[in-house]
Amino acid sequence: MDPTLSSDAVAIAEGGGTSPAARLLTSGVGARPLTLPSSWTAKHVRLASLPYEPVCTENLTPWLKLLPCGRHRGLAALLASLVLPAAEAPLLSLSLVTTRDELSTVISASLDVVLPSSSEDRAASLPDWLKSFTERQVDHCPAAASSEIALWSPGDVPEIIQRLAESRVQPAGPGFRGQVSVFPTRVLSQVENMAQLFMGFPEEARTTSKGLRVMRDMLSQEGRSERTHGRYLLRLSNHGTGRHVRFLDQLPFFIRPLWHTIRAVWRSDNSDEVLELAGADALRHLALTFTASDGLRSPTDLSLTVDLSPGSSVSVFLDVLKNFIPFREFSYACEKGFDVAGAVWLDADLDVAGSGAVGSNIIAPLGPSLGQEAQPGRNWRLHFTEGMLVMVPMPDFSMPFNVIALSSTAVTFFFGSVFRITAAGRQAHWCTESGSKKRALHPVQVLILCIIAGAVALNAVTPEQLAQFRAVLPEAGGYGPEFFGYVVAAKDKVDSILSKR
Repeated sequence: MDPTLSSDAVAIAEGGGTSPAARLLTSGVGARPLTLPSSWTAKHVRLASLPYEPVCTENLTPWLKLLPCGRHRGLAALLASLVLPAAEAPLLSLSLVTTRDELSTVISASLDVVLPSSSEDRAASLPDWLKSFTERQVDHCPAAASSEIALWSPGDVPEIIQRLAESRVQPAGPGFRGQVSVFPTRVLSQVENMAQLFMGFPEEARTTSKGLRVMRDMLSQEGRSERTHGRYLLRLSNHGTGRHVRFLDQLPFFIRPLWHTIRAVWRSDNSDEVLELAGADALRHLALTFTASDGLRSPTDLSLTVDLSPGSSVSVFLDVLKNFIPFREFSYACEKGFDVAGAVWLDADLDVAGSGAVGSNIIAPLGPSLGQEAQPGRNWRLHFTEGMLVMVPMPDFSMPFNVIALSSTAVTFFFGSVFRITAAGRQAHWCTESGSKKRALHPVQVLILCIIAGAVALNAVTPEQLAQFRAVLPEAGGYGPEFFGYVVAAKDKVDSILSKR
């Protein structure tokens, strides 16, 4: 695909266009990824993606740092919601816009996701996202409280929006259908059920390619490791009307395609015949063009064009090699594989598809034309595929831990032996001086033994011996009889205790 724009598109890029496409085109979108040539100017349109991990929490962290009111309140709550990781077709993009006087330049970052308008089938939906946003103290953030939400409606504006304070309605603009409702974010707390904001939306708010399916995956080769070899699969299936499809993809620098192994298979539900082409014949039949990677950082860009009749399908197989990556390029969880960004494909009716040149008919779907009326020559529809996980060869990251553990064990044994020889002496270290001495009885133990011996002696004394003891006991100042009474009482107590046993 020629990256040079048509005359109308050039005027649009320079800011001098007056057509509806001039109001839609921004310099941050494009139609084909190409390596920037030396003569590249703003009149060219590009589509590019990161080599891997296009959308993840690590990529959103710089945005959260720039937003006011912290990471979990205000506008940052839009990115902190758990609904976004479950969304389909996420896309991060940067837009560079230069003013007409070329005195200033504005760089804006945008995050595009596809969320269902109802949560009946899925837990993560657009109402759930807005609800989680309002629950994170939006009013406490001046930037979030002063922001506004623009909601396009294909028909009449829902009544709930008309009742919101400070809401206003304006037409979508020339060449567009429906209306646009604008209201502050702080009034979202007045809406009990967020699904009421999307009442009246048709199931298909925009014309979609019904019956057309695109499958893109990285398969493994039989008998070979999936970390060093793979097979790129692209399958286009058409179960609707005849379509003209243009497919654009980028393979990261660590995936090297083997173009001599390409194979394409055409099938049709209306016939048992199967057309299979390989090599150069398949490249010509698919109108496939590519820009090879330099083997360092630039990706491999490829694009192909096919016409699919009703009930037909085409499958493209391409063997690839996976190059080794410097260990500093790996993330903390590289065992799961590398996340590769999604591809882009456009489709149009066969009878009005035209030559597929890069012009206003292809540029228009890349802009915010959700409510645009279908017009002849501008019926291309833009789609994004899902990303994919690619297993790559990786080093053994557990080796540093094993080396440290074994080295520490050896050093511990060495210094332990040195300490045993030099400092511990000949005596075993578990023997102590106090343990070698004879163990003496505790005074309490001696007292208990004396009490037991006295009780046994009192029990053995007979009445005759008590009488003799009373006869020989001196008066001792009058305390002799009293002491004898204590002895008799003690003997009676001991005898009574022992007699019970």
